[in-house]
Amino acid sequence: MRLKSLLALSLFTLSAHAAELTLSDAVYVHQLDNQEVKNYLWNKTDKLELSPGQHQLKVSYSWIFDDGFESHTKVTVDEHWITLDIPKDGNYLLTTPELIDIDAAEKWAKAPKFVLETAKGKTLAAVAPRPDAPPPPPAPAAAPVTVDGTNMAEQQLQYWWSQADAATRARFKAWLDKQH
Repeated sequence: MRLKSLLALSLFTLSAHAAELTLSDAVYVHQLDNQEVKNYLWNKTDKLELSPGQHQLKVSYSWIFDDGFESHTKVTVDEHWITLDIPKDGNYLLTTPELIDIDAAEKWAKAPKFVLETAKGKTLAAVAPRPDAPPPPPAPAAAPVTVDGTNMAEQQLQYWWSQADAATRARFKAWLDKQH
């Protein structure tokens, strides 16, 4: 019983430190930051757990509109990248402006803007997609390797300098001067 209580408490604390993004029926997320999001024919991903902060999402739009007697038209927007700023923990909705008919949907599809709202319906941002991928996250800077407190790269440079002849040293100096 105590184990179940601890497990429930840990799940509660994990969910309390994340934002939940609900997707409207016609909005599909294919990638979240650097992770692929799976959508299946009859099982669409409709909720994402996000930490507060900036996120890159690859999204698309697809909806079938009734346009008359047993006639339907599908409106789609291909995959594009959007950037969302999640301000804090809580519940959010990613949707489109209200598209009441096929004409409104087709007009919107030419210059789409997705809408980020709070769970209470307050609009936080209208986000225009872009076709290009987001820039990769910066790589963490590697600390220099040291042996006995001496920088390994410096030791290697000194070794190879001592091995080089005068002509090689002159070419290296010329190359080094061009680097600055």
